[in-house]
Amino acid sequence: MNKKLWLALPVSVLLACVPAHQALPTFEALPAYPVGNDAPRIPSHGALKWQDWVVDAQLKSLIQEAFDNNLEIKYLEQAIHMSDAEILARKGEYRPFVNLLAASDGGRVGSFTRWGALEHQIEIIPGEENPEFLKNHQVGAVASWEVDLWQKLRNEKRAAVQEWLATQEAKHMAQSALLSEVTHLYYEICALDLQKQTLQRTIAIQLDALEIVKLLKANDSDQKVLWEGFMDGTLDFVVSDHNPMDTETKDCEWGQAHFGAATIEHAFGWFRHKNASHEALERWVEAVAHRTRSMYHLGECVLKVGMPADLTVFALDGSAEGQHTKGVNVPSWTQNGRAIGTVLGEQVTGL
Repeated sequence: MNKKLWLALPVSVLLACVPAHQALPTFEALPAYPVGNDAPRIPSHGALKWQDWVVDAQLKSLIQEAFDNNLEIKYLEQAIHMSDAEILARKGEYRPFVNLLAASDGGRVGSFTRWGALEHQIEIIPGEENPEFLKNHQVGAVASWEVDLWQKLRNEKRAAVQEWLATQEAKHMAQSALLSEVTHLYYEICALDLQKQTLQRTIAIQLDALEIVKLLKANDSDQKVLWEGFMDGTLDFVVSDHNPMDTETKDCEWGQAHFGAATIEHAFGWFRHKNASHEALERWVEAVAHRTRSMYHLGECVLKVGMPADLTVFALDGSAEGQHTKGVNVPSWTQNGRAIGTVLGEQVTGL
């Protein structure tokens, strides 16, 4: 008759021994953007110039260069100048006009014509005949003012002003669209640069980890030293870097996955497969449950009647059936032991 040995341990997690991660250097921040509480409060966004909120010098230079070389904006600027001239012309049409005149001419009438004979008979002044060549000089000013009773001229001026305003708004819209596009592309490039740095550092970390694993696998003496240190108490406790991770760190090849991504459920069985002795089991309980609690001053693990239960129940043989983790990178290593249930207060799971 086969007998199964059951062991209840007052622990809440299973941990695996892995190399410690090195702290990553801090990335340079994205270009500054005034989004904090110290940002200036401006009542109207219509009065806000783009130079006031674009504080990154390189981005400001790129936007200004885009404005200077954009043909659509140049066309709208010329249209605005034309509208300015049109407004001045319409405005002047219903105002008084004053024209200064200066003229000089002369005339000669034939002597044997009726008018010539008449001029010879009549003196221009007493004692002096009319000259044969009569000169005429004029200097003066002519004023005119059109009365706009039906507001024709004023309506033409208003139409010119509205056209000017529409052209100004079209220019602002073109500048806003160009500003948005340049800013979006600039910060997207900055984000891609940071992603590139992250990927390069991740690759470097993974390559370092691969070299460590290769060295450990190639040199059996290192593994012996680790086991000896574990069994004689040199290693105080066994821990794992089982952090919550996003999909990218789990849904990938096993060699690319971060440490601890999907090992916590089966760590006990893998440990038991390597060393199933009673002494190793006691050291496991000490390193995983007791010393870790002592380090964080959580109190000793004790079992007393009437105390709230906080237990994990293990079987000392067999392999875990299925898995609860959503990670896909679960090693298929041989197991000799498994967690079968938990007791937390009055709630019993798996038993």
